Amino acid sequence: MMHPVMKNLFEPVENTHFEWCVLETKESVEELFATGEYQETEERILNALFDYRYLNRYNLTRLVGRGDIKKHLDKMLSQGIIGEYVLTDHAGNRQENTLIVYQLSKKADSYLLEVKKRERGYRRNNTPSEDEIYKTLSMNQYHIGMVLENKDKILSHSVHFCDTYREMGTVHIPSLIILKNHLSLIGLPMARRDEDFTAQIRTLLKLAGYLKEKELEHRFPFIIWVASSNRAVIEGMEKVRRIKELQNIPVAYILDYNTKSGNPIHQIYTAKQKGENRTELGRVML
Repeated sequence: MMHPVMKNLFEPVENTHFEWCVLETKESVEELFATGEYQETEERILNALFDYRYLNRYNLTRLVGRGDIKKHLDKMLSQGIIGEYVLTDHAGNRQENTLIVYQLSKKADSYLLEVKKRERGYRRNNTPSEDEIYKTLSMNQYHIGMVLENKDKILSHSVHFCDTYREMGTVHIPSLIILKNHLSLIGLPMARRDEDFTAQIRTLLKLAGYLKEKELEHRFPFIIWVASSNRAVIEGMEKVRRIKELQNIPVAYILDYNTKSGNPIHQIYTAKQKGENRTELGRVML
């Protein structure tokens, strides 16, 4: 028996789509910062969005650690430092009390890359799909919860980690957490549609090759799927088991509903099919 079905935090809302809203202002980011009016909280918001790409207000607040940040977000929106993805219906009407997703504006993004010489493990996508936004939000929430709740267990961590692979390209790991016991927790979003699993299997094969090449750095890899539903877990775990190259790497999962509050490390499970209508769960102790 699996978890009871619960409404997922990051899933499409019927008959809506995301619309990108950002104010185009004349002032450059350098000019705005030169006035000295930017506070530490706003710089933290800026850096968090640079690192995590897309965030809702709840997770931004957790990262910034400064109580209610709405006034700071409103200020940054009015100055064109950040923009927001808002849910609208097909007539363009904004939906109230629904998810709002924040992202750096292009000029703020360029400022951090070119002026501050910041580096990151992803390329900006100016026309992301809704699926990309939802999966990134889900991964970010998992990573933030793991890091904030397990500081005493973590040796190092990277969000949207990128590394070279056989000198032919790069591998992207949305969440990499190395524990003090040397377990490398590799967080990946589980595909939400059947047609996505083909691409996901290619990603897994590439990851398997990367882990084999980097076995001294990742001696004890552990893949953790961040899944949107029980059904995705059952289908996804079965597909993963068929990949010979991954058969020696432990694989577990967490539902993104269970990453919002509490410690996600206590909500990680393995799932094994036992007969046609029975799935056996086992909590993972890390």
